[in-house]
Amino acid sequence: LGKPPIPLQVGDLTDEEVEEVVAAFPHLARLASHARAAQLLLRRPYLASLVAKYGQDGRADALTGEEDVIDLFTERVVRRDNGARVGRGSPAARTDVFLALADAQLQRLLPARLAGSDGDAIEGLLSDDVIVRNRLSYQFAHDVLADYAEAVRLLEPGGLEHLRTTPEPRRIVRGVRLWMQHQLAESATDPTSAATCFDGLVEVAAELADRDGSR
Repeated sequence: LGKPPIPLQVGDLTDEEVEEVVAAFPHLARLASHARAAQLLLRRPYLASLVAKYGQDGRADALTGEEDVIDLFTERVVRRDNGARVGRGSPAARTDVFLALADAQLQRLLPARLAGSDGDAIEGLLSDDVIVRNRLSYQFAHDVLADYAEAVRLLEPGGLEHLRTTPEPRRIVRGVRLWMQHQLAESATDPTSAATCFDGLVEVAAELADRDGSR
């Protein structure tokens, strides 16, 4: 207890392993037949675990990419379906803790103290494996969740200002990419809106490249 997690390198699932996952969780069958979802979601063990656990009740049908899993994770795990699922802490308080750590993540200040935060919300996020303790401070339980937290914070009002003040844009490149994917997905139904969104994201990418390299 209180020790930081030990990172493990886990490779992508093979075709046979993906078939085993789908056989064990039939609600993922549609994802297996969707080329993008099968490649980007079902082959990555941690993502497959999230989708298998929280994508029941037809929710998996709406998933095609990781930008969709961000929404699934935020609503079902962080906010517990607005309190419908059992777990400590109110949806609003859990969201506040999640975003507070996301702010610290964007500023490269994790692990961070959560002084003044709701205790029930902290304990709830700990028990749901969203965050972990690191001595008297906290951090996200998995690199994927840190990426999601960055993307969620960037989607919130004022997110662009947070991005422009992050000290090392290169270090949060996956979160930025997921934020961009989410923005593009939301604008995809309107060609004019999608083009405007794309142009704006290109400008942001160029700005970040000027600050911290072209990656």
